[in-house]
Amino acid sequence: MSNRMKLFCFVLAGAILAKTPHSKKDFDEMDEEEHKKLDQDVFNFDPEEYDEDWDPWELEEDEIKARLSKVFKRIDDNRDGNVDRNELIAHTYKALYSMDEQEAEEEFLDADQDADTHVNWAEFVFEFYGLEKEDEDNILEMDTDTGTEFNRMYARDKGRFHAADFDSDGKLNLMEFQAFKNPMKTEKLRDLAIEWAMRDVDKNGDGKISLEEYMGDYLTQPDANKEHYGDEFLDEEKHRFNDDFDRDGNGFIEGPELQFWMGPDNTEIAIEETEHILEMSDEDGNGLITLEEVLNNHDLWVDSDATQFGQQLRYAHDEL
Repeated sequence: MSNRMKLFCFVLAGAILAKTPHSKKDFDEMDEEEHKKLDQDVFNFDPEEYDEDWDPWELEEDEIKARLSKVFKRIDDNRDGNVDRNELIAHTYKALYSMDEQEAEEEFLDADQDADTHVNWAEFVFEFYGLEKEDEDNILEMDTDTGTEFNRMYARDKGRFHAADFDSDGKLNLMEFQAFKNPMKTEKLRDLAIEWAMRDVDKNGDGKISLEEYMGDYLTQPDANKEHYGDEFLDEEKHRFNDDFDRDGNGFIEGPELQFWMGPDNTEIAIEETEHILEMSDEDGNGLITLEEVLNNHDLWVDSDATQFGQQLRYAHDEL
């Protein structure tokens, strides 16, 4: 599978990327060099120490397997000796929200249009969606892909923005902006972002999202016959509710499922990469990946997106 989805999107020191990829389309449009510059902070390494010339294949095979074992243990969240689909998706999803402080600062400077050392909501919307204030006020009149995306993500973007606005002044300084761009890094911030978003979506206040509430999650409810809100769009959204977010099939998005709902584009990427890894490593087809299966395919893992072509092994010797 050529040009596969990257498992993690932490931008390495020195990587010249204007934006962190937020969707499958972003990944597909990146060239090979841009892909190679991507990495993640889920293994807590110091980007300043990154050496792009470091080659995992210079390690002895026993050392490669020892380090892969530590990577495996980190993904195996419940420590049952297996990595299941949900664990790998969750692990990947968290990493897809990771980015370094240097990139956050660059995005902050780009968004701060009036150079007042703060980013307000309108500046964020313009920088990341290209929408003027009047576009936001008349989102359905645009009827474009960008307008559709913003209309659908409004509650979640706004929730993250409110959660990161620690002093409640309606705008974000650099520290707050970094928190806004990394809402899943701490449990407290994640829960607060979800709480804010739920105020707009959870109409009956029961702490969970039904299919009806999910389908009504818009800045402005679209009217009938809008090009970007036709039957195909609605069917796709129902599919995402059932297959991507309602993971236990009980008809609601609730509990841990809410963190996936906060970033649906990243969820799609995480799921796609997880399916690829399972297909390649799950030798007995039971839906689980054991440490033995990882080690039996260690060459695949070292040369895969799952370990960023083995770069994660460089730091795994310090783990656990």
